Amino acid sequence: MTNEQHIDLLRKDQLHCGGFQYALIEAWFKADGENKRRIEEAFPHDYRIPIGKPPRSGKQIFEDLGWTSEKG
Repeated sequence: MTNEQHIDLLRKDQLHCGGFQYALIEAWFKADGENKRRIEEAFPHDYRIPIGKPPRSGKQIFEDLGWTSEKG
């Protein structure tokens, strides 16, 4: 997931979430790099209130690098 996709997902979530999650997403947008990381660690993607990015699979990493397969 790219940073742009992550931001779009969070903005979409804000349209239908409760007050706490809305405020948490706003805090993430306003945070600097280190504090964003802390919020993402406290609320990972698989948590009830997902803020962090979903983990990338090995295949996704290779595709992001522009490789066609894991073998090279």
